Amino acid sequence: AWVPPFGFATGTTIVGRNESSSFRLGLTASGALRFHPRGGSLQFLDGNAIIPLNRWTFVAATYDPATSTTRLFVNGQLDASTTSISGAVGENGRPIYVGADNATIGPIEHFAGMLDEVAITDGPLSEASIAAVRSARQQTPIKLAPPAQLLAGFAARELGLGLDEHHRRHE
Repeated sequence: AWVPPFGFATGTTIVGRNESSSFRLGLTASGALRFHPRGGSLQFLDGNAIIPLNRWTFVAATYDPATSTTRLFVNGQLDASTTSISGAVGENGRPIYVGADNATIGPIEHFAGMLDEVAITDGPLSEASIAAVRSARQQTPIKLAPPAQLLAGFAARELGLGLDEHHRRHE
């Protein structure tokens, strides 16, 4: 996913199905990636890099239950990894939410910023594949208006604007 966060809060979610029973990718209160690859155990991996505010950054996470390998990537580069999390990805039957986690009480931990090209694959991508995805569409730095002046994160898509056109209108 491409993200320019406007601020950091505890539990900011990029994409999630429920960190307690399935998975969640988001940001910590300090701005690092946090990935809960499976539910139930509440095990997670925190990244090392701080995602810059108001700047498009490519982020990705992979989990391979066969090898117990969890990895986080920032701008196509490996940021953190562990083999201490094991087990299958939790399946809770709930929809996957983009920009919030899908808790039993409804959407929580909303993302403060914009999201683009959020994707979930059936199986982990290799480091080379992550780098290729990032290189395929490198976001150029844009000037972002203060959050109060911006359209909602999904408004560009809802208005039928491609993000490139949206960017040109806000440069």
